[in-house]
Amino acid sequence: MISATVRERLRERFLAKAKAVFERSLEQGIAQGMDLAQIEVVVGELKGELSSVWLECIVEAHVQDQTGPGSCCERCGREMR
Repeated sequence: MISATVRERLRERFLAKAKAVFERSLEQGIAQGMDLAQIEVVVGELKGELSSVWLECIVEAHVQDQTGPGSCCERCGREMR
């Protein structure tokens, strides 16, 4: 389980990105008078951006949650990072 501090940092990071994406989508779509097909393209791109940020947050949370030493290198015997 991730700590409250890590959770809050990830939440803030994701929400900041979501807000930026939302604002940009309004500027690109509504302000420029796009038709529905063009708006769908923009929304698809924005969805991809948010998915990437969410994936980064989940990976970071997973890394932060890891406890104990990592696997050892078969060749030298030291911990791998």
